[in-house]
Amino acid sequence: MVHNYRTTHPQRRNNSNFLFGVINILQEENRREVRRLRRRISELEEELEERRIRAVEWVTENWQQEENIQD
Repeated sequence: MVHNYRTTHPQRRNNSNFLFGVINILQEENRREVRRLRRRISELEEELEERRIRAVEWVTENWQQEENIQD
């Protein structure tokens, strides 16, 4: 025997409210994750820039030492 369950309008509204609540929670978590990832990207970009500067300094020092040896 098949039962056709009918939901009342308030039940549908409550289910919708529940789903919207879940959606809001997920969206807020996504926003937090995006902010966290942006901060991490910024930190990594700063670290990369520092490493580039050190690499240029290192190459320059080595080049100067080689120039001094040849003189």
